[in-house]
Amino acid sequence: MGEPWLVLTAPGQVFESTRRSGKWLIPKGGDAVDGAWINVLGLVSAGALLCAKVSTRQSRLLGGYPEHVICVYTRDWRDRADVMEVREVLRAAGFAERLRYKRDLDTYRGVERFTYEA
Repeated sequence: MGEPWLVLTAPGQVFESTRRSGKWLIPKGGDAVDGAWINVLGLVSAGALLCAKVSTRQSRLLGGYPEHVICVYTRDWRDRADVMEVREVLRAAGFAERLRYKRDLDTYRGVERFTYEA
């Protein structure tokens, strides 16, 4: 478990982070991350979500962050309908907490800005 992230892409799909991709961020404490990740894994495996990753304990140790984060990706942050559809899949799966959407473009630039918050 030395990897900082665990990643899963939907069957038959290929995903690579680009300047157009983005992700919903789901923060989770240590006690809640495993159950949330299992929930997301089921959605990705069923093809309801394109790709997701979760920070591991190693990532928290390297970055010093107090919480884990699950990232649920979309291909194009400019496709608002798709971005919001993914949010609704997460809501229907029980993710009721505050969600933030961040463009990978901003991640590459080191900018802490969120395109959408829900």
